[in-house]
Amino acid sequence: MSNKRNLFITSIVGIAVILGFVALRGVKVPPEGTEGAIGAANRYTSSQIGDKDVMVTDQQIQAFLQSDLFHKIATNREFQKVALSVDYQKLVAMTEFQKVTSLEEFQKLAPLAEFKSVTALVEFQKLAPLAEFQTLVANADFEKLVENADFEKLVENADFEKLMVQAELAKVTTIEEFQKIVAMAEFKNLAPLAEFKTVVALAEFKNLVPLAEFKTIVPMAEFQTLLANADYQKIAPMAEFQTLVASADYGRLAPMAEFQKIVPLAEFQTLLANVDYHKIAPMAEFQKLVEMGDLAKALPTVIE
Repeated sequence: MSNKRNLFITSIVGIAVILGFVALRGVKVPPEGTEGAIGAANRYTSSQIGDKDVMVTDQQIQAFLQSDLFHKIATNREFQKVALSVDYQKLVAMTEFQKVTSLEEFQKLAPLAEFKSVTALVEFQKLAPLAEFQTLVANADFEKLVENADFEKLVENADFEKLMVQAELAKVTTIEEFQKIVAMAEFKNLAPLAEFKTVVALAEFKNLVPLAEFKTIVPMAEFQTLLANADYQKIAPMAEFQTLVASADYGRLAPMAEFQKIVPLAEFQTLLANVDYHKIAPMAEFQKLVEMGDLAKALPTVIE
């Protein structure tokens, strides 16, 4: 038996054993001359693996691996690359990942350069789950202000940070930080704006101003563009989205062009909802099969 054939058999046996809900009902290599009964889903066969090579007892998993759905997505080049990603393997079983990636809004956002850049930032990952941040990004006045260069400079100013931490603007006309702030050209430009008055009065804004992460993303053009995106505004308040983007694994996966291409595919969405696939995806044996290319053709067709 060739090395490649042995690797196929080893990989498939490994999948059958681990997926057997700890030890399903057994996986065996029949003795020479023994012929198994042909089961369901014999759609795809491999010339390198015969009926006598491997027998898998779990019909549900076998049917899934032999299905048209799995064959179509398994032969997709982008999926093969994504499936080999350690970050993807960690995320695939998360209900948040499944729910968010199925949203039309997310599918529109995923390919956007701004969305990829921002969600990959450690600073954004820390801010996204914060209730204060969610309240602020949903605020129309903040959306207007964030594109204002004067506002960006003010947010980065240490004296302004102290001012926000210490007291209300209207009550601190005598403190040194306030005197420094009102002398700034940026403050003079912003003071007459209704949206500035509204935003600086928000408790959420005062809580966020001292955070280094907030100071980092506010001046970013990508963040400002994302903030104005209607699809982002729809999914930003979702708990599932906040949990997902707070994950460093997602931050590394998001920039992958292959991931962005497969997210809108109906086959990929159906696959994500399949519990058997969740068990297969992180397995080393499955990863070996992915590397070989056409997974569906490499799988056995005989079910006991």
